[in-house]
Amino acid sequence: MAQVCSDQPVFDILNFADCDTGKAFARDVDTLGYGTRVHNGGTWLKQAASPRGPKLVVLNGQRDPGNHDILEKLGTTPWICVVNRRGGDGTDRMMRAATDFLEAPWSASELGVRLEQFVAGLNARREAVQVCRAEAGIVGNAANFTRVLDEAERIATSAAPVVIEGETGTGKELVARLINRLSGRRGDFVAVNCGCIPSELVENELFGHEAGAFTGATSARTGLVQQADGGTLFLDEIDTLSPRAQVALLRFLQQGEVRPVGGGQAAQVDVRILTASNRPLASVVAAGQFREDLFFRLNVLALTLPPLRERMGDVTELARHFITVFRGTYNRSEMVLSPDAARWLEQHDLPGNVRQLENLIHRAVLNAPADTIRLADILPPGTTAPATFDTNMGDFDTARSQALARFERCYLQRLMEENGGNVTAAAARAGKERRTLGRLLKKHRIGPHWETGSTPG
Repeated sequence: MAQVCSDQPVFDILNFADCDTGKAFARDVDTLGYGTRVHNGGTWLKQAASPRGPKLVVLNGQRDPGNHDILEKLGTTPWICVVNRRGGDGTDRMMRAATDFLEAPWSASELGVRLEQFVAGLNARREAVQVCRAEAGIVGNAANFTRVLDEAERIATSAAPVVIEGETGTGKELVARLINRLSGRRGDFVAVNCGCIPSELVENELFGHEAGAFTGATSARTGLVQQADGGTLFLDEIDTLSPRAQVALLRFLQQGEVRPVGGGQAAQVDVRILTASNRPLASVVAAGQFREDLFFRLNVLALTLPPLRERMGDVTELARHFITVFRGTYNRSEMVLSPDAARWLEQHDLPGNVRQLENLIHRAVLNAPADTIRLADILPPGTTAPATFDTNMGDFDTARSQALARFERCYLQRLMEENGGNVTAAAARAGKERRTLGRLLKKHRIGPHWETGSTPG
């Protein structure tokens, strides 16, 4: 087997031709220094999922399975159609749909040139995607986050609606903008927060109005849908859409045309619909708060963004990104994040996710007296730095004691923050007696009263 270069892709060879032809082709590819994984084509079609990456599809041409099934499963994956022998219109259609095609018999030099060109195209696409990610403001390399981005990029060129779900502050609009940038659509990206549209104005906002349609309508106005014609309409917080607005949106999705309020000529529009929800939309449907028929129209494709606490390693990278952004905004010199500050950010749960992290760093850049952002610069006002976990711990009992102390301190700080320093309310929230909670607060010296020696009220 030839040595595989680390920067070369691994090709999945889908063998729909006879076994010997597929294996011979795989050997030729392997000889050129590329990694290969050979799959039986029929078995691959039946799998629920398959390895991502470029595909080389070897067709017999006379006894291939349904070409539609192959194309549907390949989706937007880059692939080369390798034809052992032509078999009519079906094979020709596959060759036209492929990124490139190669017919038997092929020479080693021809195969080498074709694969080099294919790999160059893959690299150019990868670079373009990285540029689009940067332009969309997307930062992070956690595996679970990258998988979502890869899927967003895979479905970008489709015209199908997409529902993007995730907790508040996870970056749903950024992903929507990434999809739009990669879609190739030439129209505008129009974003609207559904929670801000009053029920009685939804049709006017979405579809516009004619002059004289109602009192005060002195001139015609173009709605948001037509503003996004040829581009993308992003409906954020779709789960907050009023029942009346849901009906109006469903009617548009069914008919594909816009009719302004007050009559006028109906107009066909070409709009990609992307929606976002902080709550799983299926659960909103189950609760009777969202129309099931509208859900089915919107939820053709779906993405779920992980919360920041589940994106291993991304917190510090994001923090440094925001330091660079705000340092430039306020014309400050080079700034670095102290190890204590970085450790606290990695260990502390941020329920507001990336948006909350951005807020913390924004304030820290303004507050830091020097070029190093300390933990004290990041912590909200009135918050005491929690005990840090000692990575140089000794035996098991010592490590357990340190972990328990860290948990108690972090929990108590958060508890008091959420209850405004009210010990009685905090005790009720924690399910503890007030006296017991008071002893824990004293133990960890949380709150200014312990520093002065007074008794908490």
